[in-house]
Amino acid sequence: MHRLAVLVALLVALAACGGGSGDDGAASSTGAETPAVAAVEFEGETLDGERLSLADFRGKLTFVNVWASW
Repeated sequence: MHRLAVLVALLVALAACGGGSGDDGAASSTGAETPAVAAVEFEGETLDGERLSLADFRGKLTFVNVWASW
């Protein structure tokens, strides 16, 4: 579980560093920029006991909400 928390924290840190000049040419037909964020591959277990991998969401808009209670 600790390893998963470290991987998720790394993912959040990478996402926070993803800002740029916005001149990468990635724009949709609406004119909105498409964010390009490199994510660390990780897997975890859902509350139902199923395995879930970040790769399952490749190509889809994905919001990763990270929270913890220490």
